[in-house]
Amino acid sequence: MRKKLIVQQPKQFDLESNVVKDYKNCLSVLKICMKYKISTTTAYKILYQNNVVMFQNKNRDRDKKIFKLYDKGLKMKDIAMELGVTYDIVASAIKRSHPTNRVTKPDRMKEYVKKVKKLYEKGLSRKDIAMILDMKYNQVCRIIWRYIE
Repeated sequence: MRKKLIVQQPKQFDLESNVVKDYKNCLSVLKICMKYKISTTTAYKILYQNNVVMFQNKNRDRDKKIFKLYDKGLKMKDIAMELGVTYDIVASAIKRSHPTNRVTKPDRMKEYVKKVKKLYEKGLSRKDIAMILDMKYNQVCRIIWRYIE
């Protein structure tokens, strides 16, 4: 006769402390669920009951810092360097949910068009204009193509 292998679930307290510890060590909720054979709902309940700050909330705090720096007039590149995140994270945060969403605001584009037009009429090359205005070369080309020529 074969012996049945009985797998004991850890005690509830041990389970909760292990889930919290693993989550704080950056293990994803899905991996925690597979490790302890629990549902995602159970995992989130455990984390909520133990007052664990979810990573999504940390992202909201980071986004608030991004918005404050952006409102002060810093460029997205400088914000990324200051906060130690990538440029893409800063740009997507601003495009996704900044209150004024100034990235695509037409007034700002008009300012760039005026500056590019002024420098272009002086006879500067597109590369020089990009360096002076701290813009990408293809952005300058696009402005000249759409608004000037």
